[in-house]
Amino acid sequence: NKAYTANNLDMMLQERTKTFINNPDYNQIQPSKISISKIFDWYQSDFKDVISFLNNYSSSKINSSANISYLEYDWALNKQ
Repeated sequence: NKAYTANNLDMMLQERTKTFINNPDYNQIQPSKISISKIFDWYQSDFKDVISFLNNYSSSKINSSANISYLEYDWALNKQ
């Protein structure tokens, strides 16, 4: 674990984004079909083109015509 600092903030956020996108607990990515976190549905206006955004970080490249579905958000942490 490292502290976020002005010198490493961008790099650490990039790393966390890549880790999140490639974690099958939150996103299941195949070239022609993706099941992704509900966060991408809630905040889709922030991403303009979600497939392009995901392709910047995903280890599997997604076709521009891929079928998109959204996984239910797990609120369990907030219930504890």
